[in-house]
Amino acid sequence: MKKTVLFLMFSLSYLLVKAQFTIREIDSQEEQVYSRPVYDSLENFVEQEKIINYKKYIGLQLYFPERSRTYTTQRSAGKDAELDTLITIFRALHDYKIKRPGSKKNIETNVYQPEILRCAYKLPDCYRAGRGEDACLVVTKPSSVEGKSFTILDILWGENEENRYSFSISRCDAMYPIFQNFKEAGFISLEEASKNSYAERFGVLKFILKDDTTGDTLYYNDRHYRNFLGLWEDFVLLPYFIKKQQLYQGKYLVATKALNSNDLHPEEKVRIISGTIWKCDEIGMVSMKHWKRQQPYAMLTKVSGEKAKVKLSALSDFITEEVYNEQQRIKQLNADERDRQERERKIREEEARIQLKREYIAKYGEKIGGLIANKQVALGMTRDMCTESWGYPLRINTTIVQGVTHEQWVYNLRTYLYFDNGILTGIQH
Repeated sequence: MKKTVLFLMFSLSYLLVKAQFTIREIDSQEEQVYSRPVYDSLENFVEQEKIINYKKYIGLQLYFPERSRTYTTQRSAGKDAELDTLITIFRALHDYKIKRPGSKKNIETNVYQPEILRCAYKLPDCYRAGRGEDACLVVTKPSSVEGKSFTILDILWGENEENRYSFSISRCDAMYPIFQNFKEAGFISLEEASKNSYAERFGVLKFILKDDTTGDTLYYNDRHYRNFLGLWEDFVLLPYFIKKQQLYQGKYLVATKALNSNDLHPEEKVRIISGTIWKCDEIGMVSMKHWKRQQPYAMLTKVSGEKAKVKLSALSDFITEEVYNEQQRIKQLNADERDRQERERKIREEEARIQLKREYIAKYGEKIGGLIANKQVALGMTRDMCTESWGYPLRINTTIVQGVTHEQWVYNLRTYLYFDNGILTGIQH
């Protein structure tokens, strides 16, 4: 009976302990805290290793550049050639109704400030708004968003079902990552998304934006999975742009290394090598033939008059002339200090040599003491004298003939000293 009672008590204790451990484990998960990463204004908008790190961009301003005035299409002409023109699509938080050309029918769309660019029955799916023969390509009026700044109010994550089973990207998606008929799943916060390993690799980021001019709230969808983050192509992060202006604009810069062609404007053939001095005339937006939107560049002028346009990211390979001069000053001071220390070392060595010579002369006399001090040997010197002058040999070969001890001191393959009963009788070198 006692054994039964003890067993029941042990079992009950085990269950209580197990239950306590389980409760504590749940509590620790519920109390998990996410700290907001800090944004560094020297960093442009870049793809983040962890999805939670996108939170550092919330509250920052983005600039949506104007169209490149020199852009030329890279595609061959054809019936879809006009689709290679710049398509701008922002989303609104409500639907618009827009009248289809040549018809009394309205097309419903959540494209912000919509206008119809083209209507055709066989539009690619990624361009469709409306159905069947009413399908049209609806875009945002460029004048309503271009050249404006937007504040990031929030960033959410949503799942794109097309990406769950396939890594392929259609032609439309590759060209325009802002989808015309994108079917949104439920969007969740970055904190919730960061708990899911799938969200770290796939899905869509929704950027909730506020137009700083009109106050309108709109949003931008951008694929999140690796190597396809397009926000950096479409926007300029204003704190990053302004910081570069403050640090470099109007100042003389010294290149700390040679820049490669990827750091320079692709339409210019300019070489920037280490140590050359350039003046940063301006940091602004530049049009390019191969890029649909204007891109931020630093306009530099060399002392000789040569001009170059450099990507903002490459400005980290320059230092201002003030910093360069300060570095040179410190470098010179260090060189002067090294020279001073070297002179002092030589003086100490000379003083030590003179003192040692005095000691040798006092011990062995003027002639022998002077030879030893100068690292010289002479016939008639003793073993101790030779040791103090040349140091110990590598090897000593000893022979005794008729009571006379003969020694060969080997210093290297060509230098030998010969002793008879401790007195130097021969020198070979």
